[in-house]
Amino acid sequence: MRPLHTATLVALLGSAVVAAGLFVTGTYSLVASGSLPWLFAGTLAALGLVTGALVVGSFRRHRPSWAFLIAAWVVVGFCAFFAPPKVFDLPRVKPVTMSSLAPVLEKENAAIKRKVMAICFGAALPFALMCTGLAIGRRDFERAA
Repeated sequence: MRPLHTATLVALLGSAVVAAGLFVTGTYSLVASGSLPWLFAGTLAALGLVTGALVVGSFRRHRPSWAFLIAAWVVVGFCAFFAPPKVFDLPRVKPVTMSSLAPVLEKENAAIKRKVMAICFGAALPFALMCTGLAIGRRDFERAA
């Protein structure tokens, strides 16, 4: 059996790190801190366990594990794009009324929107990169004829 493609290997190692991080964050929040709501923390811990098992299956070249891992990262990346404004205390746009300050407030609001959008893209970027890396090495998971 030939070695895994470099992109696949990097994506699987990154997936293992992210899965461990999700599990540790969720478990710590459930047990020790209580900083996150219990349902969110439990979801993170469960997601860490499931994706960890999928990473192990993918290292063993199990095609369904690889495909489900990609699907899981797509869904998590989609959720990660919309989560930062709900989870973190990000700046909010200021209401603009018909006043002399409207042009100044519009500039401030545009800067705030750019900042929040950059944070949202940054939260989803690791998952997009892992999906891309796994998709590049797709030949590693094809069945031998």
